[in-house]
Amino acid sequence: MRGQGKLIRRFFMSPSAGTAVLPLAFMPGLALANSPQAAQYHRLVTLALFGFINIGVSLMDLHASMLLAPVLPGIILALRVGKPAGVFGATMLAVRLKLSPPTLTACSQLPRASFMRAR
Repeated sequence: MRGQGKLIRRFFMSPSAGTAVLPLAFMPGLALANSPQAAQYHRLVTLALFGFINIGVSLMDLHASMLLAPVLPGIILALRVGKPAGVFGATMLAVRLKLSPPTLTACSQLPRASFMRAR
């Protein structure tokens, strides 16, 4: 783990970012960072972070007591429930209006398919 800070610093200080990509690819902790479990938590944090930034919540003044305020859990709930509900609703509307009938799936699979994420 020694020397990683030096490589990262070199990456950010280099005139072209490509000069430090090869040494960063051989860092010992990189395989752990690319595990499926880490990717799942990364998506969870990234989705919430961009959701907060998109509505204008300043993360610089965030305190622990603010995590229980009604706004932040509402944002998380909207992202976790509202997005799949919107995808399902729009898909069902397109099917009902005969704009796009499901060809490789049945209508009974649409609720589960709306929770899928693009990778």
